[in-house]
Amino acid sequence: MRRHIGTMVLMFSLVLLAGRSTFTAEDLSQRPPAAQPAVDFLRDVEPILQKNCYACHGPGQQMNGFRLDQKEAALKGGYSGTAIQPGKSSESLLIKKVSSSKDGFKMPPAGSALTAAEIGVLSAWIDQGAVWPAQPLATAKTSFAERKSY
Repeated sequence: MRRHIGTMVLMFSLVLLAGRSTFTAEDLSQRPPAAQPAVDFLRDVEPILQKNCYACHGPGQQMNGFRLDQKEAALKGGYSGTAIQPGKSSESLLIKKVSSSKDGFKMPPAGSALTAAEIGVLSAWIDQGAVWPAQPLATAKTSFAERKSY
């Protein structure tokens, strides 16, 4: 019931605004900022990296000298340079590679590409500073499911 009332209020507000031909700076200044939930490395980022990246850039092998399962190594980058620019996803090689469709550049190079949602999570995480816990999932002694309950 509450959800229905909320939807009706929103629709009424949109009808009122749609009737106006212009919007003023005051309209925009009173609008709340867009919500950007904080991305949690263990909950949101680590599963993406584990599923798509660790086979080639994890503890077993580090193709192109790049390792993603350890914070220091990941932030250092590989032979191609720094892959993660905290606060700057648009400048981060990691995002450029997982967003690309160009053969020889895209990551992962074979198999399924990352989804738009997964790329969005990685981009938001990098834009939010690429906050990384001291002990990621791949090397932690507790499982992801156990740590989800913390």
